[in-house]
Order: sequence, then C-alpha cells, then structure tokens
Amino acid sequence: MDLEIDLPKRVLFSWKKILMYALPVVVFAGLLTGKTHARSGRHEKDYVAATKSFTKWEEVLENRDRELVSLQKIMKSHPELHAHYDALIGQDFLASHSPNEAKPFVERALKRTDQPYFSDYAKTSMLIGEKKYEEAFEASNQLKEQMLGDDALWKSEKSSALFAFNLFRIAILSGQLKDSASEKLAWAELKRYGGWDGSSSPDPKIGQEGFEQLLSHFTVQETSLLDYIAFREEDLSNQ
Repeated sequence: MDLEIDLPKRVLFSWKKILMYALPVVVFAGLLTGKTHARSGRHEKDYVAATKSFTKWEEVLENRDRELVSLQKIMKSHPELHAHYDALIGQDFLASHSPNEAKPFVERALKRTDQPYFSDYAKTSMLIGEKKYEEAFEASNQLKEQMLGDDALWKSEKSSALFAFNLFRIAILSGQLKDSASEKLAWAELKRYGGWDGSSSPDPKIGQEGFEQLLSHFTVQETSLLDYIAFREEDLSNQ
C-alpha cells in the first residue's frame, strides 16, 4: 500500500512528495548540495549539458532514461558534480516510490555531507520509500527527542525547519499506521510549537522560522496546512 494522505477535494498540491524527500533540499537549499565552478570553456559546456539532462530527466524519472545515462557519464568525467546532483536525483526517485534506484544517490550524499540530524531525516525517508512505516515512525520520534535534547543545535534556523518538517512527518506516519491517539497528539504538538493553537507562543529556543517555511510549502491559493490539520482533527474526532 502506498503512503496516501486523505485530503479535502479542494487541496490539490502534492503532500506525498514533500513527505518523501530524501534530503530536504527544498527547505535547506544549498545545504546538502554543492556548487560547481567552471574552470574552462570545456567544463562550462559539460556543466550546461548536465543541467539540461537533469531537467529533462525530471520529467520522466526513469532509471534507464537516456538523459540520466548522459548525466551519469558527465558526472563520471566530473566527480565534483556528484555534490550537486546526488541529493536531487535521490529525492526525486524517492518521491516517485523508487527506493532501490534512490539508494546509491542518497548514500553518496549522506557519506559526503555527514550532517547529524539531517542525515537521520534522510535515512528515515529511505524507510518510508521501502514502506517500513513503523520503523520510520520510531526513527522520527527518536529524531525529535534527540533534537530537543541538544541545546547547541538551535543556533541555525535550518534546524528549526528540520524540526518542523519532522513533526509533520510524525503526524502523517501516525495516520498511515491508523494510530488515532498518536496522530491527535502529533497535530497538537505541531500546532503548539508553531504557535498555531491560539493559546501558546512558539518555543523561543526552537523559533518559528522553520514552521513558517513548513506553512509556506503547503499554501496554495487559499488552502494551507492549517486547513488540512483542521480537516484531520475533525475526522479524528468523528471516529
């Protein structure tokens, strides 16, 4: 069974894809991907070709697509490009439910970056891609507790965003596991830390920047993450 999220019909954007990101590049742009610098006209030509191949491949997400084959040949000649494309290719494969294809790209990205907590989030995405939802749920909760216990972590707003996305993940996984009690608690916790419950202020240690990023990713026209939370809470109360 694929990981599905019940949505009101008016909610049209892809929640599943956000949940499945191997490395949260959308939120932490530039953190887990490297920049490339052309050192000659030939290198610049290869980099442009790599960009074109990746862009075309994203339209199909097929492991044997000629554009991906072309991109991999260019990366073989220019190993520095792995820092830019491995995470992107890995997350796209995970979003299309292809964990086996994603694995080598994700593993290379994790080995290269070796960033605590962010790597844990990525590894949990692999578990989700393999449909190991109970393990993913346990790992997500463990990540939450580890982050809360690390006071030195909160100097960067990127940590706040990771924490917010992980809380959202816990709530979605609770629903996937049909654990109504855990899902209710997870939505309440997300609202409390985000300052969205109307009765509490955001935790000053964690900050609100990450929750603002989370909210912005789930806002399409007049529909937002808060609409979805209200929908889920109402549905849970009627069970």
